[in-house]
Amino acid sequence: MRIVAFVTEASAMRRILAHRGEPERAPALAPSRTPPMGAFAREAGQGEPGGEVDQRPAHDGEPW
Repeated sequence: MRIVAFVTEASAMRRILAHRGEPERAPALAPSRTPPMGAFAREAGQGEPGGEVDQRPAHDGEPW
């Protein structure tokens, strides 16, 4: 793919977008939300009766 043209004028860009039926402005950003805690609790073994958390180190104790 090659770049054939680079539009730098806002008025020209608005005309191009209007011709294509595209919105002239980017959509508003939605606020972020926290992930559902149920999935993390299940991965950690919590949230279920009798679930235990594995607290062993992730490495074998060898130096780097």
